[in-house]
Amino acid sequence: MKTRLTTYPTRARAFRVGLVLGLLIALTGLPSAADWLVTQSGDQVETRGPWEIKGKLVVFTLPGGTLSSMRLSDVDLDASQKLTETKKMPSAPAATTSQRREATIVITDSDVAHVGPEAAGSVEERQEAGAQARAAQATAAPGEGLTVAEWNQEFDDAIDGVVLTGSIENRSPNLHSEITLLVMLYNTDGSLAGRGAATVDNVLLQAGQSTSFRAAFAGIVGFDRPEFRLNSASLSPRQEVAEDQAEGEIPADEEGDDDDDE
Repeated sequence: MKTRLTTYPTRARAFRVGLVLGLLIALTGLPSAADWLVTQSGDQVETRGPWEIKGKLVVFTLPGGTLSSMRLSDVDLDASQKLTETKKMPSAPAATTSQRREATIVITDSDVAHVGPEAAGSVEERQEAGAQARAAQATAAPGEGLTVAEWNQEFDDAIDGVVLTGSIENRSPNLHSEITLLVMLYNTDGSLAGRGAATVDNVLLQAGQSTSFRAAFAGIVGFDRPEFRLNSASLSPRQEVAEDQAEGEIPADEEGDDDDDE
């Protein structure tokens, strides 16, 4: 009569199995590699994971997790594919990458847009222009860049309150994404009647584009004036290049040319 022996994994083997399972779980939880879109105007848009063509739209997820889309005619598909492949290639250690700049704009009902400083020629002039541009940005009048172009008010019986609708325009040369709008309502005495986040139809706007918004305030039957606070992330790398040149920095290709001349 044969005796069947039952073997049990040793403690070391069980530890190795647990370690492998833990690594597999950790790897599956990692975010998808970023892809890139290039617009016909040359702007570059980073996406979370791959983008997808659906009819006349290119649908994608922004780095912040917001689902967005662009017209297919506005996207350079060949350039987008090349840029995505280039970004995924291993690269040599580079200089510290500048973080994405956040733009916050507060807009009141009486705001007007202003024209920014013109670019200068020499290095000294460009440095001065860069300093002036940063100072102007710190004290810029609301209405530059993203702005609420128009708004309307109506009463909604379903919520027993007012509803504000209107449009947001991108009057800057840059591409803005993850656009949010906070609406605040004030009474005649200056007190806050209510505040709430508006629903923005398209959270990504190229230069010159516009989108609609809607903000509902249940229980608020009237107010004196609104205030709009727009927040967005600029995705245009051309703005960063212009700022570097305004500070007098020499692009890498020009440095290479100087070395060749020596």
